[in-house]
This record gives sequence, C-alpha cells and structure tokens, in this order.
Amino acid sequence: MAASVVDRGGIASGSRLLERISQDRIADLRLPFEHPVTQDATFRIEAQRIEISTANIRVFARQQQTSVRDVLLACWMVLVGRLTEAQTLTMGYGCDGRSYPELQALLGVVATWVPLHCPITLNLQFAELLSVLSEQRRAVEEWQDYFDWNGDSLNPSLVPSFFPIGFEFESGSTHWTHKNLAWRLRQYHACIERFKLKLVCTEQPDTLDLAFYADARQFAPEAIGSLAQQFQALLTDAIAHPHQPIGTLNLLSAWEREALFAPCDLPPESDCVHRLFEAQAQQHPDAVALVYEDQRLTYAQLNRQANQLAHYLQTLGVGIESIVGIYMGRSPQSIVALLAVLKAGGAYLPLDPVLPTAAIATRLQQAQASWAIAEQALSETLPPLDSALGRICLDREADAIAQAPESNPTSAVAPENLMYVLFTSGTTGQPKGIAIEHRQLYHYLRGILEPLDLPAGASFATVSTLAADLGNTAIFPALCTGGCLHLISQDRLSDPVTLGAYIQQHRIDCLKIVPSHLQALLNTANPAQLLPQRCLVLGGEALSWELVAQLQALQPHCRILNHYGPTETTVGVLTYTIPSQPGAATLGETVPLRIYP
Repeated sequence: MAASVVDRGGIASGSRLLERISQDRIADLRLPFEHPVTQDATFRIEAQRIEISTANIRVFARQQQTSVRDVLLACWMVLVGRLTEAQTLTMGYGCDGRSYPELQALLGVVATWVPLHCPITLNLQFAELLSVLSEQRRAVEEWQDYFDWNGDSLNPSLVPSFFPIGFEFESGSTHWTHKNLAWRLRQYHACIERFKLKLVCTEQPDTLDLAFYADARQFAPEAIGSLAQQFQALLTDAIAHPHQPIGTLNLLSAWEREALFAPCDLPPESDCVHRLFEAQAQQHPDAVALVYEDQRLTYAQLNRQANQLAHYLQTLGVGIESIVGIYMGRSPQSIVALLAVLKAGGAYLPLDPVLPTAAIATRLQQAQASWAIAEQALSETLPPLDSALGRICLDREADAIAQAPESNPTSAVAPENLMYVLFTSGTTGQPKGIAIEHRQLYHYLRGILEPLDLPAGASFATVSTLAADLGNTAIFPALCTGGCLHLISQDRLSDPVTLGAYIQQHRIDCLKIVPSHLQALLNTANPAQLLPQRCLVLGGEALSWELVAQLQALQPHCRILNHYGPTETTVGVLTYTIPSQPGAATLGETVPLRIYP
C-alpha cells in the first residue's frame, strides 16, 4: 500500500542511510547475566514493569529542547552501552509505520523496527549525546518505510535475523469516558520482532509506564528487575547532571548501593598461614606434602627443612618486616625457602630467574630487600647492588643450615605484618611492588576453600612461577589443609603429552592455570588427560565460553571455577563455578570480602 506513494529516488536515499549501519555491531552485543540460547529452546517473553512520574522528565526535555521520548531513548542507549562496553551501539527503534495519511486509520499492527545507530563515547556529556541521538532518531523515522533486512544492497552474510536490543515509545490517550463510565488502558504489547531485550515506554498524562521485555531463555527475572532499577537510577542522575560524562553517570539503585557499601562482616579471627602448615605437620607428619618429579617430602621433612633454614635466617638478622628475595627455579627448595622466610618472621620477594638481570636488580632495590636466597646455579647471576644485600647460597651454606635446630622457630610476627611482595606490570607498564600482609592471605585462604570444595588430603598442582600469585591458589590450600602440592617441572609445562600423563598418574584433584596456557596445551591427541579429577581453576585472563564448552565436553565431571582479582586484592576475590548447562558469563561471588565497582 505504501509503495504506491513513494518514488524510487526516495527508496535509494533511504537505503543509503540505512546501509551505514554495521551488522557486525548488532550481532556482537552481549549483556551481563545473559544465557546462551540452546537450539531447541522456544522464544518466550519475560517482562518487568515500573511506573514513574513524568513531571521532572518533561521539564528537563523542555530545557534541552527535545522530547520525553528522546530522553528515555538516550538513557536506554547509555545503559545498554555501559553494560556491553560498546563504543558504538545499534538497536532496533520502533516506528509506527503510519507515515502516510492512507495508513492512519488502518486497523492492525503496521509498526516496524529500523536500525538506530549512535556512538557511546564515555567522555561525551549526556546533553551532547541527547542532541546527537535526537537528530538520528528523526532521520530514521523519516526513512522508516525503506528498511529491509533482505535488501539487495546488504551483504546477506552480515545480516542478522533480528535486532538484539529494541526501544519503543507510545503516546496518546489511554483514558476514555462515556457518560458515567471511564476506561483506562492498563497495558498492551505487540511483538513485531524477535529480540533479546527491549524497553517499551507508554506515556500517560502524569506517568510513564516502562516495560522491560526480555527473551526469557536468556535473562532471568532477577536480571531484568535489576536492569529496570539501573535504568531508573541512570535516568535520575542524567536529568540532575546533564553535562556530566555518560561514563560517570550512576547506575546503582539505592538498595544496590546500600548492599555494596554496607559494613563488611569479615571473619573475626586472623592468623599466619605458616602456623596452619605447622599444625598439619604435627597432625600428619608422614603424609606427603610436596612432590617434584621423583622427589617427595613428607610434612615432617618439609617442616624440618624449613625450620632449619628459618633458624639460620634469624641468626642473620631476618625478622619482622625483613624482605628476603627468593631467586630460585622450580624446585622443592623454593617452597622450603618460602616457608622458612615466613617462619623467621620475614616477608618473601619471589624473583623469576627468566627476568633480565636489570629487572631483578630493580625489584630488589625497590623492595629494599635485605637478603636474597639462591641455589648454586643461580647464585652467581644475582646482580651486583650498591646496597648491603646479603646473599645466601643454599648449596654453599648447607652444612651451617643443617646444624640449625629442627624445632619450629619462635617469632613475634602478627597477622598485620608483611607476608610477601609481588611485582606486577602496573597500569603504566612499569613494575610496581604489591605488599600483602599475613591476614590478607589468611582471609583469602579461608575464603577460597569453600568454592574449591575438595576433600581432606586432596592433591594440587601448580604450574606458575612463584613470582605470580596465580599459584597461591594451589600452594597454600594444599599445605594448610593436609593436601599434597605437586610442583610441575618446567619441561612438562609446554609438553601436553607428559603433563597429561603426570596429571592422570598422580590423580591431581585441582589445577589452576591461565586460560591461554591451557588452550595451547589442548592441541594434542588426548586433551582430556590435561584436566584434573575434581576442580579446574582458571584465572589471570578472560575466560571464553568456547573454551568452557570444550572443557566440559572433555571432562563433564570436572568443576570449572572462573577466579578473578588483581594482585592488590590478594590473589583473587571473585569465584564463579561454571554450571554444567550453558549459563551466564559472570565473575561470580566474592570470598568473605567486599568488592566495589
């Protein structure tokens, strides 16, 4: 019907406008708490509705020389852009399809969605975005009759089947009276397009009805409710601060803010983890504590060797807050040295031998280390320093260390004292030291044990350098709960065949590894051998759902934990157990700590 009143030039002009939309941007949008859709699932709609006053919005719209429609549309764009981290955003904008007089009185639905494209630059002021978006909205409305997913000018390989995100706005009379009767339209909805998420705004005389519709296969009701509250918070803040950058506008509702910033109930007790290890050595002296290839140390043996080195360190002046570098490769003696420094009351500074000499020197100087422990093979490569850095070569001083007492040394070290210093690249790319106290690692240990959910005496494998805290998820839960710690040799780390054989032979219960490292290892004839018996912890990098699906197919009974947290937060503060069925990509729940956005 509309085709009879349009000309071919108009169609060409409209097509050129709509061709500028990038289908890639449409298809790639992914929101938090979004579930992947299984092929056999049927499209089903879930909705949450709220009612708000129009008074402030209308006043603000007049001040900005725009409309209530555009204010709501801009807020919806900002919210979705912030949640998806999209730099540009394309969504389906609902047009009534009645741009010609002949269609005004037509019964039925003739509405359509057209692509509305807008940049989401976080430093752009809300008022500026509102102006740009108003112009864009008017342009697409003018050409609403010319959009066609299957147009000849569009590349079929790039055309998605629907707009994931949508926006619709309805205005007009919703109240009718006749004699002594009055009617009010409570709600109506027409699903003209498939979608993942859309906002439908219905303007009443004094209120706005906001309906948040979602594909129920992909979003739980709680997620939709949270989204509705975030929209309200953003709308309120945008009206109050229109010249504020959109990246700083508030998304937290009052109850979310209260929940996030409420006082944190931390565990009342604190201790030092080396004392937990000492308790295990007393309770299970003959249990195997540490394995490195064909070398094994029981709890009694590991505790005795660490005690002797700790006593020796104390005779050299190592005590509370003394920083001692550990410049060693992957060997049982590195764990002995780590425990010895803690038992002596000091704090350890792990140094990766693969680093250049200058980098080692920088770390020792910046940390103000008083001593450095090394084995013979590396002792001579320690960089010369102007400071009074003491050097301890375990091989040369083995006889003196062997004469030291075997009992647990006495130390006044307290939970609030320094435990270790790790260097990270920092936000500037320059290494910076992160200082962690005993109580912080203790609380991490207590918090991570629950999501690990492993039996007493479980076996843990560590594949990372001591100079990164990635391995602390294996080292301390193993040695502080009576488990067995397996130090994987350097040769096995890049050989999936020998590493997989080791993991299966020793029935490793828990492995923590970086996703990219594991992904590289999986390119082997028998990748399932690389997975532990009970729990795989992935951290240090973003985790893709493609990798998760591959791992679950290889070993359905192995739990997968996504573990996140920068070094400054002590190893990690968020854990998420990946469900056996496809689920949402989240960072998960906190250990008994509190995080702030």
